[in-house]
This record gives sequence, structure tokens and C-alpha cells, in this order.
Amino acid sequence: MEHVLQHPPAEAVRRYLSIGFWLMAAGAAAALGLDLDGDVLV
Repeated sequence: MEHVLQHPPAEAVRRYLSIGFWLMAAGAAAALGLDLDGDVLV
């Protein structure tokens, strides 16, 4: 968390949104029964 105040807030927000997006995408894929290759397991 060094030099946080010197960076534009948009950069941090964009970073966290990107991380959150991939986490939700992975969770949704798991919930739908998809593996990492995108093949349907069910």
C-alpha cells in the first residue's frame, strides 16, 4: 500500500474491478459445472 495517495483512484478501482470480475467469472463457471477448458461437466 505504498504511495497509495499518489496514484489516481481510478487506477485502484479499475484494478479491484478487474480482480473481482475474474473471481466472479470463475465462480460462475464453477457453479455452471464448467471446467477450466470451458467443457461442460454435467
